[in-house]
Amino acid sequence: MSSNSYEVNKKETLPLLITVILIGMGVAAFFLRGPDMNLWIPIWIYAVVDLGFVITFVWSFFTKVKSMKWFTVFLNVLCLGVTTTLLFFLLLAVGLSGPN
Repeated sequence: MSSNSYEVNKKETLPLLITVILIGMGVAAFFLRGPDMNLWIPIWIYAVVDLGFVITFVWSFFTKVKSMKWFTVFLNVLCLGVTTTLLFFLLLAVGLSGPN
């Protein structure tokens, strides 16, 4: 009985765990620098992280624990806004720098 209850809890917390992993990827991409690094590398990383936030946002609506559902939805919306803003500014920087 306890192993079955553990599996349900583990399945319910999976969207939150993936959100935390995506936050870590976003922070790592923010500090990713190099002297001759192309700006398209962090743009693609943030695009993938942004897509991951959208997927976990939709996935979090299917959890049965109400407090976990609303916390995950709020966290995904907040992180989606931040990464989309960073993505916009990176694309703006690429656009202002001119053709490569």
